[in-house]
Amino acid sequence: MLPKTRDKVELQRRVRQVIDQLQPFISQRKLELLIGLSQGYLSRLRWGNSPPSAILVCALALLAKDPKGRLQELQGYWAEPEPASEDPLDQDGREEIVQPL
Repeated sequence: MLPKTRDKVELQRRVRQVIDQLQPFISQRKLELLIGLSQGYLSRLRWGNSPPSAILVCALALLAKDPKGRLQELQGYWAEPEPASEDPLDQDGREEIVQPL
């Protein structure tokens, strides 16, 4: 069960805990880059200067369960080529016309 939104103290305690657990495996800056956070955001969370969201705490907690494996998986995920779009619009924003055989 997620903590109630008003329970900022618990979210801050948990985010501090998972950031500390991840620290031996990845720097805060590299983690920010990997998961798309602004520079210094994890530090602000770590020191209680910014309220963490429950979803971010959950994501960091999942990474902290198996830091080596999950960080490697995440790095691999972002290294994969972007999947082909299934959007019927082509690169120029025009609808692609498929000719019958």
